[in-house]
Order: sequence, then structure tokens, then C-alpha cells
Amino acid sequence: MRKITLLFLISHTLLYSQKPTSWGLGAGYIQSQIIGDNYKGFYKQGFKIGAFSQLQLSKTANLQLELMFINKGCSDKRDKSYDYRYYSYFDILYYVEVPIVFQYNYKKFFFEGGPGLGILIWDLDFESNNVKYLSNPPKFVETSFNLGFGYTYSERLNIDLKYCNSITPIRREPTSQYNSVISLSLYCKLLEKNNH
Repeated sequence: MRKITLLFLISHTLLYSQKPTSWGLGAGYIQSQIIGDNYKGFYKQGFKIGAFSQLQLSKTANLQLELMFINKGCSDKRDKSYDYRYYSYFDILYYVEVPIVFQYNYKKFFFEGGPGLGILIWDLDFESNNVKYLSNPPKFVETSFNLGFGYTYSERLNIDLKYCNSITPIRREPTSQYNSVISLSLYCKLLEKNNH
């Protein structure tokens, strides 16, 4: 946790010191799955919450650095009761994640993409009937890539829809497995600095 926070602060200092910059908070709703576990479907519901800083590169381009607490994972079915006694299979993964995304702005819309680094801080999994889809614990570090688009609602509020997928496997046994996440998020700018 200290290393990832230090990475966030150093990156911000080096990249943002001489450019117009804004800071704020973000939160989102996610649907996730684990590719390679024999189940298909974004059935696992989750969330993300954290902070971001945004560097304005030009009138049409930004670089956004985020520090997010995010809940990923998978389950074998949709169940709004959240009572895991009725599941035969699920995996809950909590990460602290630092995505760095390049954003291209077109009018009130923007398109974004970039890498991310996640540190696993907690994992809970369950399998009934000796189904060994989750036989090994997930790796401590996750690398991922993000693609998405969004809408600038106002000077302070952005909404985005993003897809994130692991680049390297989070497990290699019994099969290579990858996190796959769709998120709908709201970002609110709280502070801004304009350099001239």
C-alpha cells in the first residue's frame, strides 16, 4: 500500500508540476468476471472509489492518474440477495489500483485508454462440490489495460464507461485466469490549478 501511494505521489509531482492540473474524487459501479474459470458472464457486482488527478496536455488531451479501491471477482449466477449460501462458486478480490489513462476530448465527449497496476489487499473465494476453479490464490500484483469513453456533464463532473482487462494472469492454476471488468463511474473535480 505504501509503495502504490508513493508511486501516485511521485508520478503526480513529476508530470503535473508545470501544467494545468485538477484533483478530485471518483466512484463507480462495476460488473466483473474472471476469464478462464469456465463461467461466462459479468455476474459479480462491485464498486470502486478513490481519488484522481488530471493533467491538461492540450485543449483536446488530458492525462489522468487515479488511486482507486476496487472490488473485482466472479460468481456463477446473478443473485441480488448477497447471501453466499446460495452460491456454488464465487471469488471476491479487493485491489488498490493505479490506472493511468490518456484522454482525447471531442466536444463534450472523451475517449480514453491506458495501463493500470493493482495490488491485491484481500481475497475471499468459495467453491462447493469440490469444483477446483479457484485452487490457487490470486497473484499479489495485477497489471491491466483500460479502454473507455465518457461524457463531460459540466466543468466539474465527468461520467465514463470503461472496460478493464488483466494483461498478465491473476492465476495460472488450474488454468490461466484474467480479471475482466466493466465500470460506470462518476468523477468530480474539487480543486484546480491553472499555470500561465
